[in-house]
Amino acid sequence: MLERVELLEPLLAALKSPSTDTKVNALSTIATLTATESGRDRLRVAGGLVALIDVLLSATGEKLQEVTCEVLASMCDDKTDDWRQMAQNGATFALVF
Repeated sequence: MLERVELLEPLLAALKSPSTDTKVNALSTIATLTATESGRDRLRVAGGLVALIDVLLSATGEKLQEVTCEVLASMCDDKTDDWRQMAQNGATFALVF
């Protein structure tokens, strides 16, 4: 598990880049890594939830918002209080099924 957390750290660091393309690419990779519950657990351990919320609240590009919401929505699939932290930090997004 520690190896996967270490893999997430550079991706989370890329979310601080001024480049929207860099952020979209990092989030696309994070989305793949967090497609499973164990991947989402690793993201939590790496402190990724707060980073994702920050990206969502500051994102201006549609693709960046879309990819960020995809990851955040998958975080809500688990039996955790992630949704509560998102709401407390002002992250609100609509899910369309």
